[in-house]
Amino acid sequence: MTDARTPETLAQHLFDALNEEDEDAFFDVFAPDARIYNAGDGTDVETLWEAELAMFEAFPDHEHTTDDVVAGAESVAVRFTFSGTHEGDYDGIEPTGRTVSVSGMCTVDCDGDEITEWRVLPDNLDFYRQLGAVESPYEHRYEAFR
Repeated sequence: MTDARTPETLAQHLFDALNEEDEDAFFDVFAPDARIYNAGDGTDVETLWEAELAMFEAFPDHEHTTDDVVAGAESVAVRFTFSGTHEGDYDGIEPTGRTVSVSGMCTVDCDGDEITEWRVLPDNLDFYRQLGAVESPYEHRYEAFR
């Protein structure tokens, strides 16, 4: 990478690596001891990559788009959208052929030119609802007002 590695560019390189399924670029942005928190669960970078491989297989046309970025000196907050067509087994769910588009937010903390912590909060309820695996508890929320 020839550009300055700021928190904002590191976050963008991370999303680019996910979109391109580029393992080398993915590992390049993280510190060796970086911690990942996906919806609260803590893990390491290697375990996260294995989980991403399952996502790539289940959603071969996957894409992460950056919707909004707020950057500071050592961290960045990103609002993003994940989209893709469910064409392979994922989390025990047989392929549905459905296209999902799910929003999420994350923070990326950096030390120098490496990501030291990535906290990701995808809208998992909406993700599984779009796959038909769960019903939203909010489906009937406004019926009494109609």
